[in-house]
Amino acid sequence: MPLVAHLVRSHWKALTLAFLAVLGETLADILEPWPIKIVIDNQLQHKKLPGLFAEIVALFGDNRSPF
Repeated sequence: MPLVAHLVRSHWKALTLAFLAVLGETLADILEPWPIKIVIDNQLQHKKLPGLFAEIVALFGDNRSPF
């Protein structure tokens, strides 16, 4: 068995955790603009949120800005 394969096999748990962390970070980077878009569209431009988003926001109170 090659040395690299032995090293990878002996550290598979740490490598799997690192891979999952990289995937999570990538997903977070892709989704990063969405909360800002929701705030700008919903609060500042007074546009209504589509379906599911409106229901989620309604759980936390009304959609009106105090300004």
